[in-house]
Amino acid sequence: MSKISLVSGMSLTAFLLASGAPSMAQDAAARLTANSGAQVNIRSGPGTNFSLLHYGYAGDSVRILETNRGQNGTWHRVQFTQSGARGWVRSDFLLQGSANVSASCHAEITKVRDRFNNTPNAFLRSLSIDPDSLAPGNRPMAIAFSIGGRGQDDILSSGRMLLSLSQGLIRECGNTSAVRFHSDSSGWHEVYGLVNGTVRGFTCRGDDGQRLRWGEFNCGI
Repeated sequence: MSKISLVSGMSLTAFLLASGAPSMAQDAAARLTANSGAQVNIRSGPGTNFSLLHYGYAGDSVRILETNRGQNGTWHRVQFTQSGARGWVRSDFLLQGSANVSASCHAEITKVRDRFNNTPNAFLRSLSIDPDSLAPGNRPMAIAFSIGGRGQDDILSSGRMLLSLSQGLIRECGNTSAVRFHSDSSGWHEVYGLVNGTVRGFTCRGDDGQRLRWGEFNCGI
């Protein structure tokens, strides 16, 4: 189990954004994420009980205008960059960050979302893609998943599953070299990334004042 302070190469702003923190998410860039061709519902309010206004597709660019965080999930009111249309979308259908990703990457993210949401008493709170200052230049991005619910420990304690999910994401998301999984409440987090051509778990290192190297992350509180 690792406690969050500042993970390797990731700014505090990026981490809070990945955690779905309302104060950091306003006017943030994001893209809808889903399987290619699948419609993402945009609703009149923050919940499935609100009426359907319209829909979008994976890769559609939006700005986050407002955030509603609840015990069972987070919703964002967004504005589409091209059309200007507005509405609410569940946070696990938004990849926060301005980077564009491939259809195969969206499909792999969808697999991870479904895996987490189908875990008893757990759900995917939010996800983001951000630059990692320590990452290799040809793969400068890291994807972060924030996990909620009482079942989150079952996910975060399953190293074999997280490694397998990371291998799929790094294989299909060509600009990505690391994947971060973290609790939305306890501070527990795990990091996996590409080191010397192999995806492996990063080494948790205490805050000793030394600069972190690629393949390490800060496990101190």
